[in-house]
Amino acid sequence: MPTLTKLHSEFREDGVVFLGLNSIDDNESKALRTLLDSMHVEYPVLLAHRMVDRQYGVTAYPTTVIVDRNGRISYTDDGFVDEFTPAKWREAILKALKTP
Repeated sequence: MPTLTKLHSEFREDGVVFLGLNSIDDNESKALRTLLDSMHVEYPVLLAHRMVDRQYGVTAYPTTVIVDRNGRISYTDDGFVDEFTPAKWREAILKALKTP
């Protein structure tokens, strides 16, 4: 989440919208809120039904999906952040921003 928070700050003025989706049970929402607050996450994080996972092709957690201006999925990445992840996500965001 720190990587997404940093990218959120970097691309906020470019109109890039960051949304976190979390498919958890309602009874886990308080723990999630505590975690997000402790990590200073500034973008919205929504609780989603598992159907949303299927719509976006999520098969593993965490999954990052970048959607272009036209609402098309332009990039997906599943798995945890490694040293190459920020550069990959930045490149994918820049590519999505170029979509007419």
